[in-house]
Amino acid sequence: MDNFGTKEKIVRGFNTIGFDKKLKEVEINNFTKHTKQPMLEIKTALGKKIKITENHKFFVDGKKKRASDLKVGDKLPISKKIEINSKDLEKINLLEELKDENLMIRGVKEILKNLKIGERNKILNKLNIFKKQFQNFDIRDSYPIKFILALNKDLKEKIYLIGKIATKRDNVEIPIMIQLTNELLEVIGLYIAEGYSRSINGKKGLNQVYISSDNTEIKEFIRKTIKNSFGLVPSERKNDRVTFSSRVLYLFFTKILEAGSTAKNKRIPYLFLDLRLDKLACVLRGYFEGDGSAEKERKKVCCDSVSEGLLSDLEFCLNRFGIFTKRYEYEKEPGPKVKAFYIKKKRLIPKFKITKLIIGSDFINNFMRIGFLSKRKKDILINYKNKGYYGMRIIQDKDFVYDPITSINKCGEEESYCLNVNTKNHLVVANNIVNFNCDGDEAALMLLVDVLINFSKNFLPAHRGGTQDAPLVLNGRIRAKEVDDQILDFELVNNYPLELYEKAEKKLHSNEVEIEMVKQRIADGKDPYVNTGFTHATDNFNQGATCSSYKILPSMQEKVQKQMELCGKLRSVNQGDVARLIIDRHFIRDLKGNLRKFSQQSFRCGKCNAIYRRPPLNGKCERCGNPKLIFTISYGSIVKYLEPALNLAKNYDVPEYIKQDLELTKKYIESIFGRDTEKQEALNVWFDKKAD
Repeated sequence: MDNFGTKEKIVRGFNTIGFDKKLKEVEINNFTKHTKQPMLEIKTALGKKIKITENHKFFVDGKKKRASDLKVGDKLPISKKIEINSKDLEKINLLEELKDENLMIRGVKEILKNLKIGERNKILNKLNIFKKQFQNFDIRDSYPIKFILALNKDLKEKIYLIGKIATKRDNVEIPIMIQLTNELLEVIGLYIAEGYSRSINGKKGLNQVYISSDNTEIKEFIRKTIKNSFGLVPSERKNDRVTFSSRVLYLFFTKILEAGSTAKNKRIPYLFLDLRLDKLACVLRGYFEGDGSAEKERKKVCCDSVSEGLLSDLEFCLNRFGIFTKRYEYEKEPGPKVKAFYIKKKRLIPKFKITKLIIGSDFINNFMRIGFLSKRKKDILINYKNKGYYGMRIIQDKDFVYDPITSINKCGEEESYCLNVNTKNHLVVANNIVNFNCDGDEAALMLLVDVLINFSKNFLPAHRGGTQDAPLVLNGRIRAKEVDDQILDFELVNNYPLELYEKAEKKLHSNEVEIEMVKQRIADGKDPYVNTGFTHATDNFNQGATCSSYKILPSMQEKVQKQMELCGKLRSVNQGDVARLIIDRHFIRDLKGNLRKFSQQSFRCGKCNAIYRRPPLNGKCERCGNPKLIFTISYGSIVKYLEPALNLAKNYDVPEYIKQDLELTKKYIESIFGRDTEKQEALNVWFDKKAD
């Protein structure tokens, strides 16, 4: 989108959290990716951090401040409660979600009896399935997903209700429609906290989902819920986990929910981020049961994770409940089993970097809406009501916590990404920190850099005209009296007076209406740069036309044609006068100018670019011996406007002298280059001409 390699993706239907009087959901206009530039990493006292460019801006003490101007101690606003449009997700259709997988649908033979033979054969031919294959499907009552998806809507609706989904050559069958009950949402939360899944390909492939727990009550709850929702029973008995062997269940957690398979890639499913709060509470309840803890002595709930994405998801979800979290990073050695493995292999025992999320006493009451699953943790939470209120050592108001910066570190040059939102103040939330999106200052900086680069003659073209538009003189201060006269007629009002429209209706000249302009302010000794005013506001200067019709239309003939079509639709425009202006001010001048240049032109060597005023007598380049010497002014550049000009003169009412001038120019061109050879035409063309 510019000369500096910035890439832009305009989007619709994507939202984020912004601030416009309050923290709320706002629409994203576009995403941008910028080339490498110096980056800073900012960390705060409460564990928040963000990596940004030096020119990025933050909201500090009610004012806009660049990242390069920030200092340790500056307080950044951190979100603690956000509002978004929530949705209710009641069930998940496994058939639709897993349509790309090689799975089978069973238990639907009776429904498919209603399928007409002609319609069935049409589907089989389309899917390249032989009739004998279908007979095998019919005998086994087991049909491929792609066949079921090709059925009509009524049959599919019936299949969704009673059908089962399964892997080939596997007896494990799971309902197509999975109801997202509160219990299943809680088990999903437990999986995010303590789950693990793996898939091994091969003839006897293995697909397993584990959910770890030492609590007998929780393990029984997991078994019961998975049995009720998926019809599955554990495939092994272990004291520290519950294990299920099923490819469909594996795909449910890893592909449909995208909840991750290991600790490092765990996430809250994106489908649940805008879930209704009572259902989202179920997911979080399961998670905090597995990975969370509640201190007995203090009103404090914690959880830890090694997944940066999961931590961001948790902060977002907890913000929806009005819960603010602190971050604390620490290192930890692995447990005894993993430690024994490293000792056995005679390898150095690694330390894992873990981040702890802490919910302090100020927000425990809001956490009561989420709670825990086990009786032990529930009792601790209930007991918090009997403890006194001590308060957290944070600065806050109803919307934000104000978090002081503790460090600002340079990170070298990296690519950066940004987004633009539909808010008046352009404030967005990133990593829970309220800051500004890209609002155009970067573009202004690019324009300044362009001036500074072009100021050097080393970057300018050497040929005549190369310096015409170059800013070879830079003024530190622009004085309105010293600029071109045209800009002195610049209007400075916020709206036009009614008198302008009344006199326009009478077809009077616009100079009969007094409107304040730059030249009047200069004459009165006033500052012309203050309160300049504008008649039409815009939220985003990028919303205009990014590519005009002039650029899209390939030929000059088509450009002129479209312009004249527009003139024909406007009552206020005289088509003949527009045609006259195009010919007189543009086409005829270009034709005559190029003709004059043709007679004065030089010749160029096509190989070494040597220039000659007249071709050498031997017809070869004296520098490299190349026999190919070419014109610098071609025939095509001379006549490119001739045909459009003649068509305008023929089709519109232009003055006679314009037509005669064009005819004389055409004859002059023909006297130099000769006439176009006549083309043989069909006989019916002459009949058509005679009829005309």
